[in-house]
Amino acid sequence: MTAEPSSALTDGMRDQIESYRAGGMSLNALAWELKSRIATLSQTADPEWVDELKSTWNQLEYINAIWIESGRESLTLSEQNDIDEILGEFCAMLTPY
Repeated sequence: MTAEPSSALTDGMRDQIESYRAGGMSLNALAWELKSRIATLSQTADPEWVDELKSTWNQLEYINAIWIESGRESLTLSEQNDIDEILGEFCAMLTPY
């Protein structure tokens, strides 16, 4: 039995978040991966839930954009803390799926 598409997508999101947390991918790569999976989910999943995911993703992308624009090589402690909080919220939204 294969997993439903939304389950595979949410599992993939969790995997990407864990990879980021372990230092295996950049914030920019994580933001791109999550955006791609959210876009795919929007074709089949509950639109309200997808909108919540997008809203949380927008917070992550905002930090990513500021960081890229700054030209810094690393995130500030405040940015890292904000990202941890955002990713916690994002993972909580994925829990039922």
